[in-house]
Amino acid sequence: MIGTIRWMAPELCAPPPEPSSYLSDVWSYGCIILEITSAREPWIEQFNDDSLLFRALQRKENASLFNHVCTNQPGPLHLRQLLIQCCSWLKTDRLQFTDILQKFTTEDDQTMSVGSPVASKESFFDKYDDIPIFDYKKKIQPQLEKTSDDSDKLINHKGRLTGEVYTSRGTANGRPIYQGVKGGLYYLTSTGSKIYLHK
Repeated sequence: MIGTIRWMAPELCAPPPEPSSYLSDVWSYGCIILEITSAREPWIEQFNDDSLLFRALQRKENASLFNHVCTNQPGPLHLRQLLIQCCSWLKTDRLQFTDILQKFTTEDDQTMSVGSPVASKESFFDKYDDIPIFDYKKKIQPQLEKTSDDSDKLINHKGRLTGEVYTSRGTANGRPIYQGVKGGLYYLTSTGSKIYLHK
């Protein structure tokens, strides 16, 4: 068994655990949707301890609890419906990734059900382009333009999709020093941890 328990499908936790599959990955994808809509780790309100969650995922009688969480999750209806279909306890009831992709590209996002008639050729991103979570470029681009005037002395590095921009400011212990968007200076260790420098 490999993975982080909060994103693991029930069949990976049950004794004996099944091997991971695309359908267990669909559960994990549903957990990401749960994390986005709740702004918290998946299942944290119901199970604040990973060992409790692991035991709950081992027991079929807990299926209704997980379904209840998904059904009553706040957020856009189309995401809640997708969450329910991804986090179905029985893996055979889960969507395939091809169906998930189709939902975001061609289907009517009001119904979000497999097999519904296509209402529009407009993509999900066209319909919901005002949702900030999908709009990283607007956050990153102004910061890149702001530092481009000093390009002779600065090197810009686009960060992970957090909207953060790193600016090289020399070296420490042979490693580049970066300036975060709030002005703090740090360097990265070989494991990727940030070590902040004191002024």
